[in-house]
Amino acid sequence: MSDPAATTVDAGEVPYYIWPPFPTPPEGVKIIPFKEFKPKGIIVSADSDEEDEVDGDGVKTVRLDVDHVGPEEKAARDRAKRARRRRKGASGADAGTAVAGGYNPKGDMKQYWHEIWAETEKMRRATPVDTRMDLSERFSQIMVDFLTGRTIPIRGLQSIFDHFRVFTGLIEKTAQGSKTIGPTKEGKNSKDQDDMSDEVEYSDDDKDEEEEEEVAKDSGLSAVEITGQEDQMLSFLENPERQIAIFLSSFYRDRGMAWDPEKLRDGPILIQFILEFIIRHRTMPEIEKGLRKALVIVEQAKIELPATKRIAETFPEPFGYACMEVFGNKSTMGIDISWEKPNILEPSQVVELIPDEKDIVRDAMDVEVNGKPLETDAAVKAAMDLAGWGDANEGNASTETGDWGADVGGWGEELIDESAQPAPTWGELPTHTLARWFGPTTLPMSHIVARVEQSARVILGTEPPLATSPSQFRAPMGVLILGPSQKTSTHELSTVRPPWMMFEDLDPCVQLKPYDPSLDTIRVLVDPSILPTFEGKERMEMIGVWIQVVERKQESPESGSGSKKKKKSKSSAADSSKEFWYCEKTLQIMPSFWIEHE
Repeated sequence: MSDPAATTVDAGEVPYYIWPPFPTPPEGVKIIPFKEFKPKGIIVSADSDEEDEVDGDGVKTVRLDVDHVGPEEKAARDRAKRARRRRKGASGADAGTAVAGGYNPKGDMKQYWHEIWAETEKMRRATPVDTRMDLSERFSQIMVDFLTGRTIPIRGLQSIFDHFRVFTGLIEKTAQGSKTIGPTKEGKNSKDQDDMSDEVEYSDDDKDEEEEEEVAKDSGLSAVEITGQEDQMLSFLENPERQIAIFLSSFYRDRGMAWDPEKLRDGPILIQFILEFIIRHRTMPEIEKGLRKALVIVEQAKIELPATKRIAETFPEPFGYACMEVFGNKSTMGIDISWEKPNILEPSQVVELIPDEKDIVRDAMDVEVNGKPLETDAAVKAAMDLAGWGDANEGNASTETGDWGADVGGWGEELIDESAQPAPTWGELPTHTLARWFGPTTLPMSHIVARVEQSARVILGTEPPLATSPSQFRAPMGVLILGPSQKTSTHELSTVRPPWMMFEDLDPCVQLKPYDPSLDTIRVLVDPSILPTFEGKERMEMIGVWIQVVERKQESPESGSGSKKKKKSKSSAADSSKEFWYCEKTLQIMPSFWIEHE
C-alpha cells in the first residue's frame, strides 16, 4: 500500500517516516485504542492436568529461560504444580519413590532432585575458554563450572559424582581425602578447582550420622591411593562413549554402586546432566560427536541399570525352585548334593556300645598326688550315691527327687508331646511343586538332568504360554530365549568367562543332541508371572547356571533286534517337546553395554 508518510529521506538517501498521518491498516484488521486494551495473561488452573500453559486466548505459551512473572502469577503457578503432584501421587504413579528430601512413600509435592536441576539448567553459564587451550584444561574448567553454585541434595549423588571425577582423572584419592587434578595454563592447580568440594550444598534432611558414615566410606574420603589420573582423563577425552559405558557397567560394579537402587537410578541421570552441560556450552567441539554417542549409552543405562537389580531379585523363580526340589542342587560342578538318611542304631546296639558309667567317672577322676596314683573307688561310689547316680531301676524308685532315669522326665525322656505343638513357621521358605503347572505328573521319574552349564547369555526375547502347544511343558510355561554371549574373555580376572560345562550325562539311557554352548541358543522355561520383567530388556546379559532336563530312553520290554531299538532311541532323541532348560540360579545381571574395566 502507499505510504504518504515516507516522503523524506536522510543524507544517506534512506527514507524515514513521520507520523501523523498514520498508515492505513490492512483490510480486516482493527487497531484497538489503548483505552480499550485488556491484557490477557497466562491462564493457570489448579483443576487442569494440562502441562502446557496457554494465554487468555488459548494460545500455547513458550517458556523463557528467565521468568518474567510477578509474585502473584508465580504463586498461582506453584499452587497448580503442587496440585498436579498431589493428584499424581494419590493415583500411585509416584508412590514410594526417593525425592530430593528423602523417601517419599505418599507421593506428595516434593520434587525429585533432577526436576529441581532441570528448572534452571538452561540458565547456567560456563566460563568462556579459548578453544586453543589444551583439551584437558578445558575439561577441568567445564567440570568446575558444572558444580559451581549447584546444590546436591542427596548424599549418594555426591558419592556418584566423586567416583566419576576419580574415573575421569579429575581428582585422586589420598590418605588426606580428595585432591583435585586440574592444571591451569601456568601448570598449577587453580584455587577454584581445589575448593570444588567445598562449594557443594546439602539439604538439612540428609544429615544424620549413618548417612555421614556412608559418605565417608564410599564418596572419596577413604584412604585409597589411585595413580595415573592423566591417563584416565586422556582415555575419557579420546573415547567418551567407551569410557561412559565402562563407568556405568564394570566400574559401577567394582565400586559397589551396582547394588544400591538409588545409585542405579540416579547415576545415569547425573551423567546425562554433565554431558548435556558440556555439549550445550561447546567448550570441547572436537569431541562433541563422541559425547553425543555417550548420551545414547546413558539413555540405555537409565532403563537397564535399575533393571539389573529387578531381574537379579527374580531368580531363582518359582519353576526353578520346583525343579531343584525334584532334581536337587546341581550348582556344585553338577554333583547332586542331596544326602541320604543316616543309619540309626537300634536301642539294643546303643546299650552295647555304652561302657560302664562307673568306668567313665573313674577314668575322669584318675589323678596323681606326689607322683602316686590316688585311690578313688570309695570316693567315686560315695559321690555317685550322693548324687543319686545308679542304675535306672534304683532311680525310678525315687520319683520325688527326679533321679536320673525317673519317669518324671529323666535324661532322654520326652516331657512334651511335640506332635501336639504347632509347626514353626518363622524363616521357612515357600515350597514349590511341579503340580502347580503340570498337575499330577511322572516327570521326576521319566526325566533326568542331562547337562549343567554355567555361562553368560544374552536376552533375545520372551514367549508367553502357548495353550495350543502339544508339549506338556510349553502350554503352561513362559519361555526366556537366551543366546550365547559375545563378550567372553579368557583373562583370569574377566567377569564374562567362556561357557563351562559343569556336568554332562554320558549314560547310554540318555540320548543327547549335539550341543555347543558357545553357539547354540537355549529356551529356558520360567513361570509366566516374571515375563513382564524382561520386556524391553533385550541385549542385556545374564550369568547363571542353566540345567537341561531330558527324557530317559524308553526301553521296550520285548526283546527285539538292535536295529529296532536304535531306531526308536533316535526318534526319542529328536523329540524336543520332551526336554527343557531351567535356571537354577543367576550370578550376575549385566547391561547390554557392558565393558570390562581394565
